[in-house]
Amino acid sequence: MRRVRELGPPGKERLGTPGLIAAVLLAATTLAVYWGAWRFDFVNFDDDIAVLQNPRIAIDGGAAGVPRAALGLFRFERTREYLPVRDGSYLFDRLVWGGLHPAGFHLTNLILHIASGLLLVRLATALGASLAAGVFAGSVFLLHPLHQRGGAVVADL
Repeated sequence: MRRVRELGPPGKERLGTPGLIAAVLLAATTLAVYWGAWRFDFVNFDDDIAVLQNPRIAIDGGAAGVPRAALGLFRFERTREYLPVRDGSYLFDRLVWGGLHPAGFHLTNLILHIASGLLLVRLATALGASLAAGVFAGSVFLLHPLHQRGGAVVADL
């Protein structure tokens, strides 16, 4: 008879060395698959509107304009989409990577994509799935061609 693991506070159950090895292999495989994405340019389909022409991530006045731009993320305008988390991420990318350089935006998306896949593995195992089943779910999420936009297109954060 299979014993069901009880869920407790986060961090109570450990995946151990096999889980760590699986996470490193999943992250490395995803990096290998999407490695060329950092060389991509912005896509003219929606990156131009969401990033390049987005007034919410424009920084006027150098360093003094950063707080104003950050507060502007939460200003609601009827004429624009209200997506403060997405725009905040783009503003963060612009500050960290020193402007509108596509490589930085793609690298941030790749890091977030890998983190989401590893969290899926952790969630699956915390809900009672075996490590193999969790790794399978994470690898489908990270590597399936239908999810390539998360690693290759900036506006699909």
